[in-house]
Parts: sequence; structure tokens; C-alpha cells
Amino acid sequence: MSSREIFKEFEFLLEKSQRSFNRLRDLPPYGNSRWEHHFHKAFHIYSKLWKFQQDNREVLTTRGMERWEIGDIASKIGQLYYNYYLRASEIRFLHESYVFYEAIRSRAYFAQSATDPNLAIKQLRYFARFIIICLLLNRREVCLRPSSNARAKLRMQQQQLCQLMDPTSSSKQPLWLTVAVSGDAAEQVHSGVSSVQQQA
Repeated sequence: MSSREIFKEFEFLLEKSQRSFNRLRDLPPYGNSRWEHHFHKAFHIYSKLWKFQQDNREVLTTRGMERWEIGDIASKIGQLYYNYYLRASEIRFLHESYVFYEAIRSRAYFAQSATDPNLAIKQLRYFARFIIICLLLNRREVCLRPSSNARAKLRMQQQQLCQLMDPTSSSKQPLWLTVAVSGDAAEQVHSGVSSVQQQA
């Protein structure tokens, strides 16, 4: 395949995976007998997309694919595993979700967020999901790092975010505060649970 064909195939898989992800998001949280079929279909598409971008990373990067796009795909896969865990209550899916979220953190896929407000919001949403997964897996030492990082980014970038954002999009700004407060609340809840466990 030529580089043009590779990039065209990547765009096709990306669009197809997004449609599949959106269909899952529209499903009711309970009572749909076909949810498992939709999940397996989404897993299949995202697995194909993930392998394709791995096998063709150099060509895709040359054609303009950015690191945050890789992080976004990894984040979507993490969300798939987490939501499957919520429906099936199988802990192995929560561990799989953690693997992808930890890879996003360790490889700094969202490092460009300092200059892009939309990407910064995407990163903080990722932080919020990662915090929840860390707490569910009792990985407090890992959980504290992303939440503290998110609050530090909030303090450092709040002024910059206001400058970069379109004034008509100012309704998104409270999300930064919501994520930061959620990080503090998560730590307080986890500390409270640990204290109760020690007293029991």
C-alpha cells in the first residue's frame, strides 16, 4: 500500500470506530439484550484500528497523525473495557482498561494540551476516568499522580485557557474546576475508606 492508501485506510477505520463507539454510547445502561453484540463489534473495530496504527506508525506520522490522536484511540479502548466491566462485573476488563490509561500517562500522549484548550479538556476527562479506575483497583499511589497533575495543570493553564478559548465556548471552562474538585474528592473518599478499614 502507498502512504496515501495507508492514511486513507486509517481515516476509514477511525471514522468507522467512532460510529461504533457512538452507537454504544447511545445504548441505555440497562435492559438492552443486544449490548454485548455491540460491544464485541466495537472491540473488533478498535483492535483493528489500534494494530493498523501500530504497524503503520511511521507512515501515518509523516502524513500528519499526531500523538494525541493515538492517545484518543487508547482512551476510547480504555472506555470500552471500563464500560464492559460495569455491565459484566468482570474485573479483568477493569485491569485491561487500566493498562491503556496508564500507557497514555506514561507516554504523554496528551502533552500538547498546553497549547490547545480542546485537547486540554480531553486530557482532563481522561484524568477523571483514570482516577476512578485507580480507586476501583485500589491503586492509590498511582491515582494521586494523575489527579495532582490535573490540578497543577489547572493552576498553570487557567489563564492561558481563558486566552485561547473562544468566548462563545466559555461554558466549557467550569469543566476544569469540576475535574480538579473531583480529584480532591476522590482522594478524600479513598482516605476515608482506608481509615475505616484500618479501624475495622
